[in-house]
Amino acid sequence: MTDDAQRPPGEAERAEDYYRHRDEDDRWGDPVEVRGPETLSVMVSARFSRAEADRLAEAAEAAGMSRSAFVRRAALSSAAGKVVDVARVRRSVDEAERQLFAAKQALG
Repeated sequence: MTDDAQRPPGEAERAEDYYRHRDEDDRWGDPVEVRGPETLSVMVSARFSRAEADRLAEAAEAAGMSRSAFVRRAALSSAAGKVVDVARVRRSVDEAERQLFAAKQALG
């Protein structure tokens, strides 16, 4: 038979002890600043095709995240890096093709 005096306190006993001594500042050491999560107060809408939405849902599930959290994480990750301006790249490629064509014409 186990002696209760030697048994380590269980979760309920520890919680009761913490609660009973909650106002004893010297027991807990220096205070630590606690910040909760930032409030998500702005909604940004985006439209997806059914197939795109299904792909997002599958990817979010595979990552163990809600679809909203998955899209938010992906968007913020993209915003932190360089986002490719596809229209600008297309214009640059078009211009390069025009110059290449002109160079070929000039060479004969």
